[in-house]
Amino acid sequence: MKPTAVNYLRLTGKWFEQQAGPGRPSLVKAIFKTFWREYGVLGFITIINDIVIRLAQPIFLGWLLMYFRKDTEVTRESAFLYAGAIVLLNALSVITINQYVLGSFQNGMKVRIAVCSVIYRKALRLSRTALGDTAPGKVVNLLSNDVNRFDIVSVFLHSMWSAPLLAIIIGVLLYLEIGVAGLIGMIVIFIVTPIQSARFFYCQRTVKTRLTATGSAYAPVQRRKVAAVIERTGLLCAFLRLCAVA
Repeated sequence: MKPTAVNYLRLTGKWFEQQAGPGRPSLVKAIFKTFWREYGVLGFITIINDIVIRLAQPIFLGWLLMYFRKDTEVTRESAFLYAGAIVLLNALSVITINQYVLGSFQNGMKVRIAVCSVIYRKALRLSRTALGDTAPGKVVNLLSNDVNRFDIVSVFLHSMWSAPLLAIIIGVLLYLEIGVAGLIGMIVIFIVTPIQSARFFYCQRTVKTRLTATGSAYAPVQRRKVAAVIERTGLLCAFLRLCAVA
């Protein structure tokens, strides 16, 4: 069996479990229960790259710079070891980032194909009444544009927990090194970031509301145009039939 079919069957089984369970079924829960192993591997790579490598690089760089002080106690051999550790960490960072991005896009592609299969299966089972209430452009938009978000989610999903954890660790290290002065810059970042996020979501919601209102206002005009085209087509067919009889 092809891997795409296997992923589709896995997601379909979890989706049926969500539908059979109590409460409202959640597609997000079904996706994470289906692909939790893939997301777990990506999370492990994130720990190695963001928590271990990214924090170790400036620490070794600081120890290496201490060698160039006049009253330093760092030996020449230790300085070479620190420099070698920095080079090795840079090489490991390149490898881990490459594997993380590759795995993220592969996992996003798996989720995208499985979700497209579920949507297609649901579209085939819709009744005529439901098909009349559902715009064809909405289904096409789901299969062509919306599912592409899974690729972006796979790349930035683990930043939701790794970034705050990394900020806390860096804040503790700054406080131990230079005291309260090192926390001032981080406090400013923590204040500005929620404000920017709230403004972004507000602008996004405003644009979405305006687009929805524009689409609702344009829908009657479009229906009238379609009705006029159908009427003209009927008149043309009637005229052609009269010409054929004559």
